[in-house]
Amino acid sequence: MKKTIIISLIACLVFCIALVAQNYNVDISKIPNGTYLGVFTHGDGAREYTYKVAVTVRNGKMTNIVPVAMPNRAVIKKVEPIFANMVKANDINVDATTQASYKGVVHNALTTQTPYKK
Repeated sequence: MKKTIIISLIACLVFCIALVAQNYNVDISKIPNGTYLGVFTHGDGAREYTYKVAVTVRNGKMTNIVPVAMPNRAVIKKVEPIFANMVKANDINVDATTQASYKGVVHNALTTQTPYKK
């Protein structure tokens, strides 16, 4: 029983490290002009969290990332400077510490290219 718990904890830790370290590579220069909806959902077993953004691309560059739906107001305040850095760098991978949820939702918008409708 103890061995199974330890193995499960190690597997969970490895998965979490891989998720946080994941790079989301997108060639933004090839994305058509438009505003795209991104959705990213993850859970911790007890709760599920959904993040939604609208990402605007013009002439091969991200020009705006707007939080459409976040788990709470504190998250919105936290993501605004992160999204501003992504736009400024024209890159999702602005740093190694940005949560996978924030990168994932922008990546989803850019790869699915689902038009955002208010």
